[in-house]
Amino acid sequence: MQTGHSYIPQGRIRSYRFGFNGKEKLNEQYGEGNAYDFGARIYDPRIGRWQACDPMSMKYPSYSPYSFVGNSPNILRDNNGKEWIITITVNEAEKTIVMSITVTADLLNSDVARSDINSQNYINMKTLKKDILTNFCNIFDGASEDFNGYTVKVDAQLDLNIITDKSQNKGKRHLIEILPPDKFESDENGYVGGDSNYGGLYIRINSRTIENSLETDKRTTTHEIGHTGGLVHPFQFQLTKDNSEVFANGGEYETDTQEYGQNDESSFALKNNFMTYTTMVFGKGVSHNDPRIKSEPGKATPSQVEQIYDNYNKGALNTNDVK
Repeated sequence: MQTGHSYIPQGRIRSYRFGFNGKEKLNEQYGEGNAYDFGARIYDPRIGRWQACDPMSMKYPSYSPYSFVGNSPNILRDNNGKEWIITITVNEAEKTIVMSITVTADLLNSDVARSDINSQNYINMKTLKKDILTNFCNIFDGASEDFNGYTVKVDAQLDLNIITDKSQNKGKRHLIEILPPDKFESDENGYVGGDSNYGGLYIRINSRTIENSLETDKRTTTHEIGHTGGLVHPFQFQLTKDNSEVFANGGEYETDTQEYGQNDESSFALKNNFMTYTTMVFGKGVSHNDPRIKSEPGKATPSQVEQIYDNYNKGALNTNDVK
């Protein structure tokens, strides 16, 4: 069997129907290789132009409405013809590279007992939203490293919107759903604070991790966002690699980039990384009221950010697994 072709019964061979940026060729409508379907608009490779304006052009006034991925096709990927989320800016004069990452998400409280404003444990969603945004930026924003004479910096933003019903979660937005403790496993050693799939969009958060409308350990939601970006637990790196984990879209999981800088399992920096369990830092059975849990978790490492970037470019992220 030849690479780039699909096997068809009765000995027939059909040309591979996908092309530039992994998009489907519209051969039947426009002729062989004359158009690609990006979902929101059609691309004509013969003249290198679109047949319509970018539907997200109002958000990016500095770019032509007919441009593609900010004029950086070697760096960026357009998953659906609407919006790109990761951008890279190079400043030759200052020898800096800025990687901008934006995560879009909706926040929903489905713990009925803590939705009543008269309840003693009522969760003020505006307060929680502000806290999650702070924790996310503290962990992701500012990661940096040297690369071929350039300083690579990370500028991360979480576009978080409060909703009151799942039906309001639309498009390629994460859904962060707060659920009651009985929806999660627990034992004498602790409890599950949240869960999500590699490359997925659905995040479940145990309401037990929230006190006074604040995240008790300052990491749970961002930790799960990390999983949706394809990050593994540092202490489980080799185990994950050996077990051939998969993304939410069924794609093969690769951790070659993330492996860099994460081999020193004895270091506190690794154990305190935001992708590590709290019990790995402070021991099993630690109370969620322990003041040490409220200490700042370790920031995202440049290798973790690079792993998310690689996963994004190969189309492994943003799989809609919302339940």
